Amino acid sequence: MAAQNQRQLEQKYPKVTAYAVRPNILLTAQYASDGQVCEMVLEPRRWTEEKIVLVSALSEDETIPLIEEVVPENERGKRVKTPLGLLSEVAGSSITTTHTYEKITIDFVGSTRNDGSHDMVVGYMVAIVKWRNRRCR
Repeated sequence: MAAQNQRQLEQKYPKVTAYAVRPNILLTAQYASDGQVCEMVLEPRRWTEEKIVLVSALSEDETIPLIEEVVPENERGKRVKTPLGLLSEVAGSSITTTHTYEKITIDFVGSTRNDGSHDMVVGYMVAIVKWRNRRCR
């Protein structure tokens, strides 16, 4: 029995394309029926040819400017200020923090843990960018 080749894998599984937008960050996208991006997911790259990174997280401070680079202002709109500032939902040990723009939302999703001093430590595993006016196929 031969090892699986590309054609065999593509017949059995959906093909996913990822973009290395930074050496340590991958971006995958879904598209609307008109070919426009409707959702993007950014996540830390978990492996390179040199090493495997078992625990890594996204930094909001580094990821927001990257998203603003990938999604120009005319595509995302201006940032929307809310009376309460950033909105975060915590359920058990998971957390979602939402950044709102006129045309998109960015949800940082991750987990929390107590660092022993009663302070919550947050590790975001993905950032999900969704367009408000586009439906994915």
